[in-house]
Amino acid sequence: MRSMDPDTAPRISVAEWLDSNVESPDQRKVMETFLRLSCYAADPRQLSLALTIKQLRLSAGGVLYVHGGWQTMIDLLTQAAISVGVEVETSATVTQVESPAVLAIPPQEVEALLGRPIERPPAIRMACLDLGLTRLPEGAAHFALSADEPMYLSVQSQWAKIAHNGSTVHVAQYRRTGDSVERADLEAFADIVMPGWREQVLTSR
Repeated sequence: MRSMDPDTAPRISVAEWLDSNVESPDQRKVMETFLRLSCYAADPRQLSLALTIKQLRLSAGGVLYVHGGWQTMIDLLTQAAISVGVEVETSATVTQVESPAVLAIPPQEVEALLGRPIERPPAIRMACLDLGLTRLPEGAAHFALSADEPMYLSVQSQWAKIAHNGSTVHVAQYRRTGDSVERADLEAFADIVMPGWREQVLTSR
C-alpha cells in the first residue's frame, strides 16, 4: 500500500480497498494492526485510502522519542519563540482569535472563541494506561501489538530517557465507534505481555 501514489489512489476508504485486495482474513488482521499503529485509528471504514498512504510514508522513518518527555519540546519552543521577539503569556484569558492561528484546544473551546460551529471530523480515541514500574519483570516484552484486539504496549523508557530510574510502560487500546473499555482490559493485556508487572508498580494512571 505504501508504494501506491496517493494522488492517483481511488477516493475510497481503507476498508473498501482491503475488501477488494486482501482475501486472507489473517493477512487482513495483520495489515489492520499495522495501519492502527501508523494512523492511530482503529476503524478502516473511517480512513481515506489516499490520506492513509501519505501517513504510511510519513511513518516509514520510525518514531522519534523525546528525552525528558513532551515538556522538553514545550521548553525548547518557548525559548525559540522568545529569542525572536515573541511575547509568551501563560494563564491568560483569550477572548478573541485573529486568523491565521493555531489552536491546540478542544473543538468546543474553538467554537466558543469563534462564536460559530466548526466542521468536526470523526474523533480518533484511545484508552490509555501509563505504568511507572520499579523495574521491568524478567522476560517481559518491550513492545507488543494484538492482531485480534486493537491493543498496544510499549516500554517507552527502553528508547527514551525518563525522569526516574525505573521503567515507563504505555498500554493502549485503539477505540472504535461503540467500543467500551475498562481499565481491567488494559491491565489484562499487560499481564500477557509482561507477567509480574503488578508487583513492580510505583505509579499508574
